[in-house]
Amino acid sequence: MSTTTKIKLLDELVGNSIGTIAGCDCGTGSEGCSFRSGGRIVCHCEEGYVQRTVTNWMGEEFNTCTWCDCGDNGRCRYENDKKTCDCDEGYQEIRGECRKCDCGINSWCSFNGYEEKVCHCYEGYSDQDGTCTECDCDPYNMKGLGSTCYFDYGYKTCQCPKGFEPIDGTCEALSKRKETQAKACLDYRALEPDIKYWKPCPQTSGLGTL
Repeated sequence: MSTTTKIKLLDELVGNSIGTIAGCDCGTGSEGCSFRSGGRIVCHCEEGYVQRTVTNWMGEEFNTCTWCDCGDNGRCRYENDKKTCDCDEGYQEIRGECRKCDCGINSWCSFNGYEEKVCHCYEGYSDQDGTCTECDCDPYNMKGLGSTCYFDYGYKTCQCPKGFEPIDGTCEALSKRKETQAKACLDYRALEPDIKYWKPCPQTSGLGTL
């Protein structure tokens, strides 16, 4: 398109008739410019450029076309003279670029100061190798117990509040722990029915002697 500004009428954004200013210039990346009621200039920028409002040394504001790129997965704009990237779903802005940042459902994703992906998981989920995976240590009838669930080298781990201990991936009261130990010990003894006396649980079982 010729850099010569052509007279034209536009009806977008406002209902008033608007046209062009002869000889107006929005700088590099401009295809032309028009004006709206009140004399405000609107820049028509080439692909890869966007309109940006800047202030000159006299304190006067004017619009110009500025290169603005956020990569293939986002749209770039200037707001209050600051570059902003509107990224596609599953992407987040980091250093002016939309990068892949996805932790799955039940989560939101961000980058830390080292440009490392950080997963923020909703309640009942925990980060497992970059994906928020279901992870809950509260007993089914005691939700809100205050336990913490996370994955350690791929294994579910429970941190239980005082008075509770992890049993089979759930925080159970200490009394429940004793019941579990007793059952395990009796199951062990049942494997040797010919023994007619109480036998301690194997030391290697970690169950102790009942």
